[in-house]
Amino acid sequence: MWQERRKLRERSINAIRHNPEDVIRVVSRAVSAALPRFMRDDVINAMLEAVLLGDLLLENVGIRMKDYVRGYNREYDTFKMLSLDAPMGGTDDLRRIDLLEAPASYEPEGDEEDPDIVMLKGGYSRW
Repeated sequence: MWQERRKLRERSINAIRHNPEDVIRVVSRAVSAALPRFMRDDVINAMLEAVLLGDLLLENVGIRMKDYVRGYNREYDTFKMLSLDAPMGGTDDLRRIDLLEAPASYEPEGDEEDPDIVMLKGGYSRW
């Protein structure tokens, strides 16, 4: 089994060394055209490098494309988490947390206390 994998790896490496245009065409077709051009080019280059190193077989290019897109997103943090404490762009001291409003405190309607709140405070409910 490992000999078969080794032969497939050698076949992929030889294909990119001797006929790179065909390999580029195969990888380019596997990567979605819906991606922005700069992102698509980086993913294609990463996949071509993996084929050249023997980490990616030509037979698995379509299956493993999502892994390389995910790797690109992790490397360049495309879907970035924003910190509430970080200053907003174009300002020196305005932070996102400053724009949030504190929730209003809960007050029961009327004179009667809410039985759930009484229970939470350690009192007895009417039930």
